[in-house]
Amino acid sequence: MSSVTAQYSQVQPFKRWIATADFFLYDKTGAVTSVQALSGVVLTDMGKTQFATAPAAPATAGAVLRKVAILPFPASPSVKVGYIYLSDAVPTAQKATLLN
Repeated sequence: MSSVTAQYSQVQPFKRWIATADFFLYDKTGAVTSVQALSGVVLTDMGKTQFATAPAAPATAGAVLRKVAILPFPASPSVKVGYIYLSDAVPTAQKATLLN
């Protein structure tokens, strides 16, 4: 069974994601931000789907982005927000899988 979401309209809001590799979150245009999600960190879905407008790899223009927040933990008590890239065309580019 694949962990890649195939139908973006069916992604339920307020689910949790887990980072499968170290990566940087994207902003709402699809450009990479300075907010890093380390492998194994839990991300909470914030219920917003966005389509990238920037041609920044791997989130090319039109790519599906999902707004998430990195859950705070003792070493980093502040909440960090950004977007993750969802892809059924290039599963290796998706660095987070649905946890629940």
